[in-house]
Amino acid sequence: LVLGGTVGLVVISLGGKVDLKMGGGSVSIVDTGGLAEVYKSDKGWSMKSPAGFEALKDEDSEGFLKRPSQSPTNWAAMEVKETGRPKEVDEGTWLAAFQKAFGSGALGLDNASLVQEPKGVLERGMKRFDFVLDHDAVISGTSMRLRVWRVEFYPQSGGEGFAINTRVPAASWDKYEKIVREALGTFEISK
Repeated sequence: LVLGGTVGLVVISLGGKVDLKMGGGSVSIVDTGGLAEVYKSDKGWSMKSPAGFEALKDEDSEGFLKRPSQSPTNWAAMEVKETGRPKEVDEGTWLAAFQKAFGSGALGLDNASLVQEPKGVLERGMKRFDFVLDHDAVISGTSMRLRVWRVEFYPQSGGEGFAINTRVPAASWDKYEKIVREALGTFEISK
């Protein structure tokens, strides 16, 4: 289970410069004109882009970024990445495996705490797992509490899944939660 710094990193400075590092290589920005439209990935998924977010893409992952405004803690990032299908997903023990990894500190996050109990549901023909936690982070020299909402979708019929990692400074969570929730509700696997 990968959750945290190795999945993606948003680097933000007070000057408003944003660098979304999602794996290496170059990152391309897809101009949506700030409009909420359906983003279709060539990796087999689609999702409505949150209004005002930019779509970003590199070789390994794709996502959406709301650039910081007025404060280094006023931003949001969503990264979508293809993920393998752990056997625990089909054995019904994926939530317990996460709890064990989290409890042992294996996620490598500083001062991490669960915001809500992890949950799994069947939604629109997909197995969906939600993990919401906060941890201490330093982004471009600014210490902050960072909220991570990881949602994993796996086709019920089997096959690879997708993980969506949303990162928002905890201080800005109330501002972005509804926007992120609405975008996640439009996620579909098309392959």
